Amino acid sequence: MLGHVRESELKASLKDIHDAWENNKESEGSNMVKVDMTQWLGTLVLNIVVRVILGKRFPTNDEEGIHFQNVIRKTFELLGAFVASDYIPYMDRFNLGGYEKEMMLVWKEMDNIMDGLLQEHKREIESGQHFSIQSLLGSVQEEIDEHVGRDRPVAESDMKNLFYLEAVIKETLRLYPAGPLAVPHKSMEDCVMSGYNVPKGTRLLINLWKLQHDQNIWPDPDEFKTERFMTTDKHINVKGKHYELLPFGSGQRMCPGVFFALQALRLTLATLIQQFELVKPTDEQIDITKSSGLTTSKAMPLEVLLSPRSSLNT
Repeated sequence: MLGHVRESELKASLKDIHDAWENNKESEGSNMVKVDMTQWLGTLVLNIVVRVILGKRFPTNDEEGIHFQNVIRKTFELLGAFVASDYIPYMDRFNLGGYEKEMMLVWKEMDNIMDGLLQEHKREIESGQHFSIQSLLGSVQEEIDEHVGRDRPVAESDMKNLFYLEAVIKETLRLYPAGPLAVPHKSMEDCVMSGYNVPKGTRLLINLWKLQHDQNIWPDPDEFKTERFMTTDKHINVKGKHYELLPFGSGQRMCPGVFFALQALRLTLATLIQQFELVKPTDEQIDITKSSGLTTSKAMPLEVLLSPRSSLNT
């Protein structure tokens, strides 16, 4: 039902890149344009989610949209912060690390943003302007060219034939799960697990990163090897049924957005690779250093040089 939202937002975001390339070609005479992929992807995801909920989208480099992204990033950073009073309750009076004050400021910012969006949504409804809710790269590129070509955009129905693309996504989520520690769980009753007595009320944090880097399960666990998911491990998926790969968790408290996220990720990556050549702007390695917080990714620009390889985004 929401496929048209993902497709139209992706198309609009790709046109932004193409327009930037054309402007750069005219002003600089270069056939490549540098793009901050962190910002571009953040705006795309934000627009998809906000449009699904409220029917609104943010233009490229829109101040409100950038501010929204920054608040969301800070929220996830604080959600993963170590707060002593969570484990030793009487220490909350000391506010160690200043997290409590920072959390209140961030949530106030989030409240203000959401209140503004809701008020705007209310005005659009009253004025009759409401939108309905229904309203590695070379190899991946070769696979897309073979199964899709360049005469039409990639569609969600093509994903079943793009096995290498799927392997790239799985290996990326294995190496860098968005949430290295799963949502905290708590035992509802006394139990025994692997010989350990676990009393009722015990808080359990599952180290997904460790599970997905276990050398007893994954040979060369720190290396990016897409062939894992093309051969011996091709049956493994990320939908919570295979405990060696759980980037979205498992069971009743599994991430509810897993299918929506995978659909948007597959279509975005496939379309970007189909329609553009991607090149690093320098010979330096891309910084993939991990960071603290609920996610492992660093809030820093990921810049690439892009040039069109088809006319589909014109």
